[in-house]
Amino acid sequence: MSVDERARHNLFVKLEAVLGSEEATTLMETLPPVAHGELVTKEYLDLRLEALEHRLTATIRQETRTIVFALVAVVVSISSVALFR
Repeated sequence: MSVDERARHNLFVKLEAVLGSEEATTLMETLPPVAHGELVTKEYLDLRLEALEHRLTATIRQETRTIVFALVAVVVSISSVALFR
């Protein structure tokens, strides 16, 4: 069930009658401004962060591998120049 602004206003009016204006305002400000179906859950965020972590780890491994191979190539090149000089 989607809660629209009219329903929120009706709730506020009822709360105001029961609790008073200040308390009703405080309570309404703690409620999310959108329907619960549009909120992101902690589990969804955990999954997204885990996927991001895996992609980042894979990228770092690939980049590290590339740098290591490049450094090995440089060392071999410098060594061959030093040996055959």
